Amino acid sequence: MTETLEDYCGSKAPKPLHKLNYLYKRVQNWFTALSVECRYYGIGMALVIASGIVIVFKRPEAGFLALVGAFVFALGLLPVIERLYEWAWRTLLGKLLIAALIALATNMAYGFGRQMVSDLVGTSPESFAATVNIATILMSPVLFLMALAIGGVFLFGASLCAGSVATMLFFSSAHPSKGKRAGLWLCRFIALTIAVFGSWSLLKRSDGYMAWVSSRTTSFLYTFDMYRDTAYAKGKDEKIAFLPDGRLLVGSPKQAGYNFEIRKTTDANKSQK
Repeated sequence: MTETLEDYCGSKAPKPLHKLNYLYKRVQNWFTALSVECRYYGIGMALVIASGIVIVFKRPEAGFLALVGAFVFALGLLPVIERLYEWAWRTLLGKLLIAALIALATNMAYGFGRQMVSDLVGTSPESFAATVNIATILMSPVLFLMALAIGGVFLFGASLCAGSVATMLFFSSAHPSKGKRAGLWLCRFIALTIAVFGSWSLLKRSDGYMAWVSSRTTSFLYTFDMYRDTAYAKGKDEKIAFLPDGRLLVGSPKQAGYNFEIRKTTDANKSQK
């Protein structure tokens, strides 16, 4: 928007709103001209500033606004990650590295899912592939936070050095474009800081989510990976699953969740008699 206030007010907007409407148009045009990355930073910063204003009035919504603002601010890294991914995918070495990372993440997630099911049933989880897959999917967010928190420490150190050098180089000149690039690098560093230390904070509070994952996995195991068999089940609510070594896994509902018990087939037949 290149027109001045006098030009703008000549034919637009009611007179009492000239200055306010002109300011609104300037801000709107400025925001429209921003890149996607900068829009995330702008919205996140606006929400954080709004939370600071709400704190003055001692409103309980301040903390929620600050968390949402920090989350939106950290989302500004997504376009950067996308560009890095596209850059790596153009080369054979980059493709191999991406494939290796995907394979490593998949195997780690699957391993965690197997361990969770093994803890639930008290034996090898090989007979419960569907439940292992569900546990793997549900645990993926926690594993993502863990990878970000652990790997982010190294990224944080590297970006601190690179960002400091880049910022000093940009600020060494009074050219406006270099000042903008310095500000962009600073925003990226702040977003990375929020992502890394926010992940550590969420991991420390993940006990409730892990309990929820365990509950959902237990429910899926009983509902879909076990079945009714009157030859071995004692109660009408019991379900069984045959284990590779010939034993039985018997599941039954309890007051809060499900109970699983391993029995020998001979013991199960005796109980029927």
